[in-house]
Amino acid sequence: MNALMIARLTDRYATWPEGVGGPVAEPDIKDAESRLQIKFPDDYRRFLLTFGSGIVGSLPVFGLNEPPYGVDHLVTDASERYRGELPAGFEKFVAVSVDLGGNPIGFLPESPTIICFDHDFGGGRDVASSFTEFLEQLLK
Repeated sequence: MNALMIARLTDRYATWPEGVGGPVAEPDIKDAESRLQIKFPDDYRRFLLTFGSGIVGSLPVFGLNEPPYGVDHLVTDASERYRGELPAGFEKFVAVSVDLGGNPIGFLPESPTIICFDHDFGGGRDVASSFTEFLEQLLK
């Protein structure tokens, strides 16, 4: 996540503080990574350190705390839930959001690509090449 993205989100949350969870400490991130048995991509890690979680565009972005409005899942809880529902190959899926149809959006640890698992057709589709690109799409 680059400085421009941080500035854009900071401006957005300055006018809507209820839409952001607040910064998360590094030990909390390490605990979540240990619980999920993965390592977060650098751009998602920076989002957690800076914002914690929040609403971006029309979608929630899961984190390690919940803002007063709009995000009712932690990344750890959501990931564990979806891992139990998704087919083979998604055992390490990390859910960072959910679309308006209830489909989980996230990544597999071996790739920075953000994917959406569509329950209607039973498969994943790429939605962004990185978490930062995913945020950029949400802000458009």
